[in-house]
Amino acid sequence: MTLTQVLTDPNGFFEEKMKSEVELKTPLLIVLFIGVLGAISAAIMNKR
Repeated sequence: MTLTQVLTDPNGFFEEKMKSEVELKTPLLIVLFIGVLGAISAAIMNKR
């Protein structure tokens, strides 16, 4: 679906999205990666 289709027919866009399965693995991995980076950064800053 193109951007113009989303802007002109938002109901169609959300109907199509409701049919697909919700996948939370990728966002979870991103959040965990950022958390680990933050923890490592905090540990390095506390050693100085």
